[in-house]
Amino acid sequence: MSTVLILKEIHPLQQLLDRTNGDAQEILQRARYAGDPPRCLCRDDDQPRYLAIKHYPDSDDLYLAKLPDTGFQHAESCPYQLETSPGSGISQPAVQGRVDGFLDFNLAFSLTRSKPSTPSDRQTPRGKRHDSAQSRSRVGLGGLLERFWAEAGLNRWPHAEHFFSINTPSKRLKAVVARSTFNDGHCLENSLVIPIWQEQPGLSRDENRQQVLEAHRNEAIRKTQDENRGIVLIGRLVRWIPSSRQEGGAGLSLDLFPDLLWMGSELAKKVDSSLGYGRRASAEIAMPDRYIMVACLVFRKGNSWVAEDVALLRVSPEFIPADSGYELEVIRQLIEERRHFVKPLRMRPDEELLPDFQLLDTDPAYCLEVYGIDRDEKYLQRKAEKVRWYQRRQIPCWTWEPTTEKNMPPFPSARKKRDEGRNH
Repeated sequence: MSTVLILKEIHPLQQLLDRTNGDAQEILQRARYAGDPPRCLCRDDDQPRYLAIKHYPDSDDLYLAKLPDTGFQHAESCPYQLETSPGSGISQPAVQGRVDGFLDFNLAFSLTRSKPSTPSDRQTPRGKRHDSAQSRSRVGLGGLLERFWAEAGLNRWPHAEHFFSINTPSKRLKAVVARSTFNDGHCLENSLVIPIWQEQPGLSRDENRQQVLEAHRNEAIRKTQDENRGIVLIGRLVRWIPSSRQEGGAGLSLDLFPDLLWMGSELAKKVDSSLGYGRRASAEIAMPDRYIMVACLVFRKGNSWVAEDVALLRVSPEFIPADSGYELEVIRQLIEERRHFVKPLRMRPDEELLPDFQLLDTDPAYCLEVYGIDRDEKYLQRKAEKVRWYQRRQIPCWTWEPTTEKNMPPFPSARKKRDEGRNH
């Protein structure tokens, strides 16, 4: 009998395929937000056989489907060897786990500037076919940042740390990057710079800071000795400086990185509005209740750094992502009440509906939704879609509408402490 590894537990495949099984549907629902694709264990070897979680065409029920062109990998007795379900045509995920524990990212952007390809360059090499590798989806700069954040556990509370500084995300992100590759095996660590504070004994604070800044500049220069090679810089955005040379352009300053990263006017305008609903990123940087984290794809031009793409992520002082100021209030209250929760981040392009938060200490699990806008038609349509989705799936959901409710409603009660040891 085939089994499936899902949410770090092994379950019988037949149980998960039974759409009338409420427990199975709940497992699949939770697994959609976990960021670790289910694996079919039909063969006794080390090859990962990833499965996708999809909706049935006629309902919101979930099912497991094989990835394209992978039937031959499954055992003869496995339903997925010949399975032709509605989900069998989806592309492979942009981020794939490997047997050695590494993650491989299929990037939607290039880390090199290369000459335009010729027709002969674009021909398929002899003996190579266009198979599922070519149908693999891709992850952009924002998706890369969010996936790193989730893999580092920075979207979950509580964290292990009791003191938070710029090193909190930097150390965790570096650990994720150290086990990451891109585009089928290239070392991602060679193309990333993540500034981090390193204490040097015998130096004053100013001397120590200067040494840290120089070390990060030298690391960036070393990784871009060929100016056709770009790097991704990830850190906390601390300043937004309008350009005096190009109207509308701007320079970005990252904590613990000494040089400005320059954006042209078109990119600067796009980035400044990327946090949504009329909020300007350049104005949020100085707000004391949040940080703005940034991932920048940059190329070196002499002694200058030119940003070709930028992705922002608003986080709380504890580095938990938030889509709005209202969500920051929810995070603050949840932490004050010592609750266990997660902020789901989009792991795959086909994930259309994600809760704002999910409580991890309630039974059953509760989703939390903050509906903070009441005069935007597209937002209200999205809200109605979410409400219907929760109702059809009978998922318990806590909601807060700050425009009509001045005080935040109390959260659902947590499980009694004696139960926590069995469930965490």
